[in-house]
Amino acid sequence: MSSLFELVLTFGILVLIGFPLRAVARRFKVPPAVSLMTLGAVAAAWLPASWQDVAPYLSSGAFVVLLVRAGLGLSTEIMRRILGPALLLGALPVAAEFSVAAVGVRWLIVDNWSYALLAGFLVAAVSPAVVLPTMLNLRDEGLGEQNRVPDRIIGQTLVNALIAQTGILLLLGWLDPEGGRLNLWLFPLGLLIGALAGWLPRKRFASGAKETPIKIRLRALIALAIGVAVYFGNKHFGLEAVFATVIMAALLGSKIGPSAVKVRRELSHLWKVAEILLFVNLGAVIDLSVLGEWTLILCLIGILVAALTLRLATAWWLQKKTSLSRDERLYVTLAHVPKATIQAVFGVVIHQRLSGLGESEDSAAQSLLILAVLAILTTAPAGAVLLESLAKRLLPSRRLG
Repeated sequence: MSSLFELVLTFGILVLIGFPLRAVARRFKVPPAVSLMTLGAVAAAWLPASWQDVAPYLSSGAFVVLLVRAGLGLSTEIMRRILGPALLLGALPVAAEFSVAAVGVRWLIVDNWSYALLAGFLVAAVSPAVVLPTMLNLRDEGLGEQNRVPDRIIGQTLVNALIAQTGILLLLGWLDPEGGRLNLWLFPLGLLIGALAGWLPRKRFASGAKETPIKIRLRALIALAIGVAVYFGNKHFGLEAVFATVIMAALLGSKIGPSAVKVRRELSHLWKVAEILLFVNLGAVIDLSVLGEWTLILCLIGILVAALTLRLATAWWLQKKTSLSRDERLYVTLAHVPKATIQAVFGVVIHQRLSGLGESEDSAAQSLLILAVLAILTTAPAGAVLLESLAKRLLPSRRLG
């Protein structure tokens, strides 16, 4: 009971601090991602062990709220329209940044290509936790609707995260087989489970004649419950979970049509609490104590700057012949900046799995942990501020239909 009391008390304190902190920070044009991650970094010292044990599950649950909200707005027509750009802009800029980071780390930091490739994937992942909330807000406000800019960015971010996460897990399985390996052939199975989970309850999920607030809330809870089951169930069995959850929500949303907007609005209320948990936990795993080796840090920052510069140039060039305006192309390009989610999660995982395997492995693990922390510190706050502050300036306001 003492652990449960600790968890409830910690949750209450974080929410009580997080709500006013987020509100005050917004008055000064500081995005929630920045203010809440700062709270997490400050609070990390007093968070109890029981909270740290359940933090990954709480963060994943909050992430599911984001994925379900994103999927509910993706109709079949929208998915067809954004699929090509999402694959292109989710893969090629990643390849550019990955290449520079991997070569730079191999040349300057480690004497092993496996660790260098691992560093490349770690650097090349844009943060869904930072990007998706902003895009969902833009979608609700009608910004960038004409060319589906928020949906394009959601698509490319999910593709990006999938590529980076898959690469990291494959390399970790190669370097530390005892820790488990990723089975790529199970990837379609995860997507199939997500599709079935979204397809089977469609009749019961359909809109009725009277759309009462209670029915809307019930649909929101059902969609979220199915999303949690798909995400955690697939992860437990080593299956793809992120896209499976989005596909599930998209199929449910296509059945209820216009009511999906109301369901998303209900989930946005829940997100106000989930957002605090996600970003506080994200900030709490940023270990600033690793930032003591200045020579190494300067080398890693140089690698990060060079890799991100090529990535942004690649993203900009790929959009030259699209229907997007110059301002829209700039905004989509800037969506490649913020990094946090994959780096925070896998920076720690990589350090845990490689440490103790040998002296060279310990050194590489420490360097990769520092690289993950630097990637977050140098890009997450700046990226979050840019995406939030420039949205109204760069994206036209126009609601379709």
